[in-house]
Amino acid sequence: MRVTVNGSRVEISTNRKINLSNWSSSGKAKGYKSEIKEFNNYLDLLRSKIYDIRAQIIQRDENVTAQKIKNEFLGLSKRSKTVNEVFDYHNQRIKELVDQEYSNSTFKRYVTTQKHVNDFLIYRSHPSLFLLVNSLRLFFTLWFNN
Repeated sequence: MRVTVNGSRVEISTNRKINLSNWSSSGKAKGYKSEIKEFNNYLDLLRSKIYDIRAQIIQRDENVTAQKIKNEFLGLSKRSKTVNEVFDYHNQRIKELVDQEYSNSTFKRYVTTQKHVNDFLIYRSHPSLFLLVNSLRLFFTLWFNN
């Protein structure tokens, strides 16, 4: 699928294939077989998602670019949280529930765990402020058990 904005274009794989003889210059597959109809419905769905993403970017009052649309479509524009941000959020939620669902000692253990993980990350020269949650599994597999 090709997305063009102000003359700038990007291509996004649809992860589908079709015989070239079934392709029309109108941007759809030609034919009446059920797999052709299914393919065209899938393309329509993708187009709809692209238009929705474009509308969301406009609604946020941001500059619309083909690359920005592609990144949002592929889920690349969302910023991952850091380990410390996740711990802070979690511990704040637990703190609010002390004496309701959790004891104060449970909260203190969570805070201690956060401190130990941060100390470990600093020891391994990966300050937790920059270690994204997405990269945790590999990092901990390689270093935490050693």
